[in-house]
Amino acid sequence: MALSYLPKDISHEIDGKIAFTVLGSGRLPLAKEICNHEEIIILSPWIFSFIPPTPVKLIKNGDISFFCVLHEVAHAVRKHLPPNELSTREAQDQS
Repeated sequence: MALSYLPKDISHEIDGKIAFTVLGSGRLPLAKEICNHEEIIILSPWIFSFIPPTPVKLIKNGDISFFCVLHEVAHAVRKHLPPNELSTREAQDQS
C-alpha cells in the first residue's frame, strides 16, 4: 500500500527492480528470486509496531510503516551507498 503513494514516474522507474523482505528473528536466507533484483530492501519487523512519542499527534502504525518503506525506496531510487562504504559526513548527507 505504501508504494501506491509514489508518483507514477517513480513507480514506473522502480517496477520490477526492487524487492522487499521483512526479517524475523534469526538469520533467514533470501530466495534466489529476490536476489535477482537491482535493489533489495530488508525491513526490520520492529517498524510495524513502533509508535514514536510526539507532543503534536499520535502517529498511527501505518503512517510510520509507510514512511519507513518510502524512505528506503528513496535511498534505492537515488542510488545511495550503504553507510559502511561512506565517510560519516557522506552517510549523514544521504540519510
